[in-house]
This record gives sequence, structure tokens and C-alpha cells, in this order.
Amino acid sequence: MDIGNLILSIIFTIQIFYIYTAVFSKQKKLIQRKNKKLDKLRVIKIKTLKEQKAFLNTKYPKRKKIKWTWKGVGRIFLMSLFYFVIIRGFLFLFNYFNIVVNIWMAISIAIILPILINLVLKKYNLHQNDLLDVIK
Repeated sequence: MDIGNLILSIIFTIQIFYIYTAVFSKQKKLIQRKNKKLDKLRVIKIKTLKEQKAFLNTKYPKRKKIKWTWKGVGRIFLMSLFYFVIIRGFLFLFNYFNIVVNIWMAISIAIILPILINLVLKKYNLHQNDLLDVIK
């Protein structure tokens, strides 16, 4: 197994998961509204105390405390199994089509791929830091 293929399959798996959750998430409209509010508040150069508070509350909302449950352990196990299956699928495809990727090619793809991801996110009026809000 080539290390470049492994790196590339891991990168593809993570990026596919991010794009899927950003585009098909139920929270996409909420995040788009939040971005509009933040853009309106960013335009104001000198903010009053209420505007500063509204900006911070919009950008960093208070979140619920995380309760530990066995359901969370099962979800983590299923997600790791899902990642493993997709990575093995990419490796199978690389081996089936005899694609050998060098490490320098994998690193260059890792640098170029986020630029392409940002283009897709701009199409849906999302920002890259919104992925963290969608995935939570």
C-alpha cells in the first residue's frame, strides 16, 4: 500500500463528509441567516456596546452542555466505521485502477482541495468556518 494513496483517501473522505454536511444540512438556512446578521454588524466600524454584544452572541452562541450517554459511544463507533469503510473503498479504487500517488502529489492535492471546497461553499452562501457549526 502506498502512503500517498492512503493520505489522499483520508483527505477525500474528510472533504466529502464536510461538503455533504454543509450542502445537505438542516441547519444550512440558519447558518446563512446568521452570516447575514454578522455581515451587517461587520459593516459598522464603530459599534455600540449593544452591537458588540449582539455580534458576539451571534458569532459565538451559548451551547447546551454535553451529556455523556452510551448512545454517543455508539455514534462515535458507527462514524469511525463509516470513515474506515470509505477510506478502504478509496484504497480499493486506487488499487483497482492501478493509481499510485506520490507523497508530494498528495500534499499538493491537500493544498489545492480546500480552495475548491471554498468555491463550492461560496455557491451555497456558506463560509468555511460554518462547517464546524454544521458538524457539531
